[in-house]
Amino acid sequence: MHRPMEWKREIARSALSLARSAQAERDNESCFFVCAAGVHRLIRRFHVKHTDAQLDMVAWKLDESDKEMVVSGDNQDLCVMNLLKSVTEVRNDYQNLRKELMEVQALQRELSDKLRRQLRHVHGKFAQLRERLAAANAQ
Repeated sequence: MHRPMEWKREIARSALSLARSAQAERDNESCFFVCAAGVHRLIRRFHVKHTDAQLDMVAWKLDESDKEMVVSGDNQDLCVMNLLKSVTEVRNDYQNLRKELMEVQALQRELSDKLRRQLRHVHGKFAQLRERLAAANAQ
């Protein structure tokens, strides 16, 4: 038969083991969130650079159309057609940019949802470990 002192020692070992497991879970959780935040920043940085490039292209097209209007002032029909073409291109670029921004927002929402689900899972595991520890201490 086990003596009471051995039981206490065994319970203490179990409690320490569970505490270490809980700490490992917290460490894994924080590591995961650091990695996820890095991915989130990378996605945002890429799309911001891409958006800046597209906006620069739109500004360049507008400048070019302004220059064409000044140069070809006597040829009204051609000038109007070029202006309409430029406006159409700018509108298309804007729509593409808006679509890409919506995709980025969807990716961000998806990432946030996954992080929330994993956080709930980690909290559930931690609660189970806490319950085991409490049950072991109660015995």
